[in-house]
Amino acid sequence: MSEIGRIDTQINHITNQFEDLSPVKNTPPSTTQNFTGQEKYLEKLHMHFNKNDNSGNRKMYLLHGMGGIGKTQICLKFKDEISEYYSHIFWIDSTSEETIDQSLKDIYKVNNMAMTSGVSYSADMTMLWISSLEEKWLMIFDNADGSPETVEKFIPPGNIGNILITSRNPEHKRIVSPSNTAEVVVMNEETAAGLLLKASGLNNSHEKYYNIASDIVKKLHYLPLAVDQAGAYISTGKCSIEKYIPVYDKYRLELMNNKNFRGASKYNKTVYGTWEISFQKILKMSEDEENEKNALAAKYAIRLMNICAFLHHENISDEIFERAAKHYEQHVKKYKDSIFPNFLPTIDRDLLNFDEYNNWNEIQYIESIGILLSFSLIKRTVNGKKFGLHPLVQTWCQDRLSLKEKNMWILNAGGILSSSIIEEQSTIEYIYEHNILLHIIQNLSHKNLQNMIYFHGTFKILAEIVNKNGIYDIEHQLRYIIFNEHKKLYGKENSDTLKSMRYLSNSYSNLGKYTEAEKLQIEVLEMSTKIVGQEHSDTLTSMLQLAESYRNLGKFTDAEILDNQVLEIRTRILGKEHPDTLHSMCNLATTYCNLGKFTDAEILDIQVLDMRIRILGEEHPDTLTSMSNLADTYRNLGKFVDAEILEIEVLEMRNRILGMEHPHTISSMGNLATTYCHLGKFTDAERLDIQVLDMRTKILGKEHPDTLTSMSNLADSYRNIGKFSDAEMLEIQVLEMRIRVLGKEHPHTLII
Repeated sequence: MSEIGRIDTQINHITNQFEDLSPVKNTPPSTTQNFTGQEKYLEKLHMHFNKNDNSGNRKMYLLHGMGGIGKTQICLKFKDEISEYYSHIFWIDSTSEETIDQSLKDIYKVNNMAMTSGVSYSADMTMLWISSLEEKWLMIFDNADGSPETVEKFIPPGNIGNILITSRNPEHKRIVSPSNTAEVVVMNEETAAGLLLKASGLNNSHEKYYNIASDIVKKLHYLPLAVDQAGAYISTGKCSIEKYIPVYDKYRLELMNNKNFRGASKYNKTVYGTWEISFQKILKMSEDEENEKNALAAKYAIRLMNICAFLHHENISDEIFERAAKHYEQHVKKYKDSIFPNFLPTIDRDLLNFDEYNNWNEIQYIESIGILLSFSLIKRTVNGKKFGLHPLVQTWCQDRLSLKEKNMWILNAGGILSSSIIEEQSTIEYIYEHNILLHIIQNLSHKNLQNMIYFHGTFKILAEIVNKNGIYDIEHQLRYIIFNEHKKLYGKENSDTLKSMRYLSNSYSNLGKYTEAEKLQIEVLEMSTKIVGQEHSDTLTSMLQLAESYRNLGKFTDAEILDNQVLEIRTRILGKEHPDTLHSMCNLATTYCNLGKFTDAEILDIQVLDMRIRILGEEHPDTLTSMSNLADTYRNLGKFVDAEILEIEVLEMRNRILGMEHPHTISSMGNLATTYCHLGKFTDAERLDIQVLDMRTKILGKEHPDTLTSMSNLADSYRNIGKFSDAEMLEIQVLEMRIRVLGKEHPHTLII
């Protein structure tokens, strides 16, 4: 007998045995009484499994998404709504191959099939029987979080009946076809607040309760299981809805792991417990000695999760890890001779995923990412080059670690970030640094900086990045730590300690604390003069920094005296055409402008420009800076046409050499816009100011000091062309943001 004939005989035998039995329905979990929202997914299911479709062709559908997102509840609700249209509904617990097998065997038991038929029951025999049914049937594979192959093994043969699958693993798309899938995502605020109030037993029409519920679901990032469990906790009277957030902030781990409040989970799991299942499966994979390649990928997947726990939860780019591996040796060489015991970025080579040739192992990285994607612990962005994780998944990653482990992974994440950065002045590098800024800020927010193990390479690099991006309060904290570590190791009267003090004084200036900067700079200057002498380059740098503080404080005469001293010494020692001498001439020209000595400033600016053109060439960045400085002086002298000619030339060259989005190019656009205003070309000025604001917002962020300056300039342009309402609206925004970012007393805030 052929194989097909044998199967047909088995089907007929089983069918004959059960033809007099009532329809078989095994018992699934019950639908929660708190089911709220998610109607769009029910509509998709009803449209796909159309009750009026009598074609008899098999239909399959996949609901996928992270654990705790509500996939099971959607299926349970759908089952209740369509139960009268199906003669048989089979609910399969698909947590593992064993649970699927047992669920199919249990179908026999429901109506004592095995005893009636005299056949020993098995999953294979159940599938054969199901495939023989002529009536409409639906099989729901719930919680199928393993590989697609596992589910495929248990799909009844034939082309009739309907299959619905829920899974964390989006790879199940290949079973049902990509078009027959829906990703279940978090609820919107209104739906989530309604679920919380329903689960809490409170009146959702009460405005006070609704507003508090909205705050709670924001805190829980709209995850259905977390929201439902919060409601269950509140409903017991253990905590009022008003006090839930303070209780959550203090006892988050206990609440997310409280087994007495499993809420909507029909598999007896807490919020954290549902993700812990995935972690334990990955951990088991990492210990598989028979599949070394898969085990390595799983180990790296666990490391990735621990690193991502201390970055921002969104837009984590593959580039971070690739660059960290690529530039690791460069950082090692740079800091290998330092006497700081912990000078290198704080990472172990194993974290960087090197291959046998000492290159970044991209294949293993992709496989590790694939493991995390298969459990929906992370989610790829549309372009496929970045990924993110739900904020509550991130807090679970943090909370499952001991304090010692947390500190280690905080440092490792910071080390990965700092190792991915190279000290290069280019548009590409500048944009990359801005793109990882949120990760740097998030990583630093986890650190008790004063008590953190000191890694100079990491702290120094991160301080420079936050400085470039205008995050001056964090920069100041880092600079202060660096200074203290130098002082402990070297003592205060040491050239390296003094250098760290100079950086610290600059951070005071950036915060608008010019008096504190001045005080520190006077101290640095006195010690530098004592240690290395008045004419040493470090001492001259200290003098220039103090002169800058004098300018900020309006002490222009004092600044002029220092600038002249530095210029005289550098001219005598280095020569008139040395780059440092030319830099000193620029500083003195700036002070002349502050003093209203515009003609003297013009003379110096022309001298510097001529020498830089001759020595460096017309397109060198320093030459372009000199051209820009001279244009500023022309503006001060009322020579607006001359200023315009120079600024157009500078803008054209910077755009060509550096690119449109380089900070220097953007500054040139802003300068030209200012000159257009003086020339009465207000429409041209407005156009440039809008471009500058758009680019600075995109590259630096809305609250960067330079972006706020651009907003202020655009407000001026609006005023000049009579758009007073637009100008007022911008100025109010600038004032509010400067108060928030810089503080009420910062000079830039007071100037509004």
